[in-house]
Amino acid sequence: GGGGFLPPARFLMDLFDLIVESGCFGCMDQLCLRAAGVAVGCPAAPSLANIYMDNFDKTKIFSSNNPYADTIIHYYRFVDDLLWILAPGLRLEPFMLWLNDLDPHLKFTAQSDHNTISFLDVNVLNRDGKLTFAPYRKKLIVLLYSILPHAIHRIIES
Repeated sequence: GGGGFLPPARFLMDLFDLIVESGCFGCMDQLCLRAAGVAVGCPAAPSLANIYMDNFDKTKIFSSNNPYADTIIHYYRFVDDLLWILAPGLRLEPFMLWLNDLDPHLKFTAQSDHNTISFLDVNVLNRDGKLTFAPYRKKLIVLLYSILPHAIHRIIES
């Protein structure tokens, strides 16, 4: 063949259930139990988040029950990072209240600007109603400090 092995869907569902329901993860040589959700650092976490958010998109955002459906001009998502471009004049506070009432496991925060906003590593710019894009670079503060013993400092300096 060549095609590779594709496990049955039921196997994948059982595997995801095990990952989510087990609650165990390793941290600093300790076995820990998490309170809720998928353990931080779990290799399957991004895939599970993407599946969860895809279902959220289909059943909530693009549903006929969405009272804001007509105000969505553009909607972009990367896993759990969302970028909305909404119709002018929309009041953000009621929209955010509606959004945060949709799913008890999700909480959204908003950042709003009429001209530019960062999304992932991109600046999205509104130029007279046309979207343009530019690289976004976070401001970085670099702190240098030494953990070398004083004797090694004297050797390096001489």
